[in-house]
Amino acid sequence: QQQQQQQRQQQQQQRMAFVGGTLIVVLNTSTVLCKRASAKQGGVFHYNPGAVILLSELAKFLSMLVVVLATGEFSWPAPRKLLNFSVPALLYAVNNIIMFYSIAMLGPASSQLVYSLKILTTALTLKLALRRYYSTMQWLAIALLTAGCVISQFQVGGESLSLRGPLMGYVLTIFMCFLSSSAAVSNEFLLKETRGSIFYQNMQLYFWGVVICLMNSVYEYAVRLRDADGGLSGTPAAGAGGLGAFAYVWGLVTSITAGFSLLEWGIAIMQTIDGISISVVMKYADSNVKNACASLAMVLVALISSWVGWESGSVFLFVGIVAVCLSMHLYVNYGRGTDGDFELTWGNVKWILQESWSKLRRYFCAR
Repeated sequence: QQQQQQQRQQQQQQRMAFVGGTLIVVLNTSTVLCKRASAKQGGVFHYNPGAVILLSELAKFLSMLVVVLATGEFSWPAPRKLLNFSVPALLYAVNNIIMFYSIAMLGPASSQLVYSLKILTTALTLKLALRRYYSTMQWLAIALLTAGCVISQFQVGGESLSLRGPLMGYVLTIFMCFLSSSAAVSNEFLLKETRGSIFYQNMQLYFWGVVICLMNSVYEYAVRLRDADGGLSGTPAAGAGGLGAFAYVWGLVTSITAGFSLLEWGIAIMQTIDGISISVVMKYADSNVKNACASLAMVLVALISSWVGWESGSVFLFVGIVAVCLSMHLYVNYGRGTDGDFELTWGNVKWILQESWSKLRRYFCAR
C-alpha cells in the first residue's frame, strides 16, 4: 500500500511537471511574440512597457501572499532584511523593461539567442562573487553556447557577412545579460541567508518589484503632467474637479493602462502565469525540464518569426539555435561531477553527444 501511494505521488508530480513545462513552452513563446507584435516600427511602443511589468509583479505578489497566508507562514519581515530584496528586484525590473526594446530591435529569435549569454555572465559572476565551482564540461558547454550565439547573428548580404540587427540592440541585450547575472547572484545569496520558504522569500522580492515599477509609472506620469499645456491641462487629474490627491491618484491609475489593448493585457497575464509555471516545474521537476522547455520555446519562436516575416531564416540562425540548445543540455546534465577532471577525447565527446540526443528525443517523444 505504501508503494502504491508513492507511485501515485510520483505520477502526480510527473503530471504537474508536464503541465508546468507545457505552460512554459506555450507562454514563453506567446509572450515573446506578443511583445514583438505590440511594438511599432523603430522599436517604439504606444504604451509604457513598465506598466506591463508592474501589473505582472502585482499579480505575482498577490499570488505569493495568498499562498503564504494559506500556509500560515506570514509574518512581518524585519525592515533591513526586507530592504535587501530591493537590490535583485531593481535589477530584474530594469532587465524586464529592457527586454521589450531588445525584442523590438533584434527580433524575437535573435533577442532570445543573444540573451542566452546570461549563462556565461552568470557563471563568471558566481565564480568571482561566490567562488562557485564549475567543471571542465560546464566551461566547454559555455564556450559552445557563446559560439552558437555569435554564429546565429550573422547573415549573408551580397558577398559579405553582416549582423542581423542594429548595434544598439546587441548592446541592450548584453547589458540585460549582466543585469540578469547580477540579480541571480544577489537573489541566490539572499535565499541562502534568509529563513522561510521560497514562497515567503518570493513575496518579499515581488513586493519590491511592485514598488519599483510603481515608481517608474509615477515618474512617467509626472513627465506627462510636465509636458501637458498648463501643467494639468488635458490630463485625467484636471478633469476630476480639482479633488487634489484623489484626482492625482486617479490620473496615475488611468495613465498606467493608457494605450493598453487586449494584447498588452494578455502579455501581463501570460508573463504572470509563466513565472508561476517556472516555480511549479522547479518544485516538481528540475532545471533539466526547465531548460528543455526553454530550448523548445526558442525553436518555436525562430520558426514563427521566420514564417511571419519578422526575421529571415538562415543556416546561421538555426545552426546557432542547435548549438545553444545542445550547450544548455550539456551544461545541466554533464557539468556537476564530483571532480573537475574531464578527459577531452573523441570517444567521450561522441558518447556525450549520443546521450544528449537520446535523452532529448526520449523526453519530447514521451510527451
